Amino acid sequence: MIQERVFGDIAKKRAKQREKGFTAEHDDQHKGGELAEGAGAFIIAAIGQLSKTEARNIPRVAAGWPFKEPFHAGETYEDNLISAAAMLIAELERRYRLEQTIGMPTGIVPVTDGFAGGQQ
Repeated sequence: MIQERVFGDIAKKRAKQREKGFTAEHDDQHKGGELAEGAGAFIIAAIGQLSKTEARNIPRVAAGWPFKEPFHAGETYEDNLISAAAMLIAELERRYRLEQTIGMPTGIVPVTDGFAGGQQ
């Protein structure tokens, strides 16, 4: 089934992220929406690949990449979408862990998790 393949690809990517050290503890340090921003960079890269405008999208990707490590786009449109989805899942996991920690629904907690300036 197609849906199983999609979810399987995202789960594999998420596992690779964890193997590289992007664990729950690491992700929990990104309180300002950086994981979602990073996902956005992968989406912009994917759009560039699909529309053959990669060169035009490079500055947009760089501007949307919130991490010190350089951005490395996937080889294909699908690779970038899978990376984006895995980063969005990491952000949702982080928010749900926060919900458990503070005992408050994450929809009530601001994106910065109550810390001015985002990343702490």
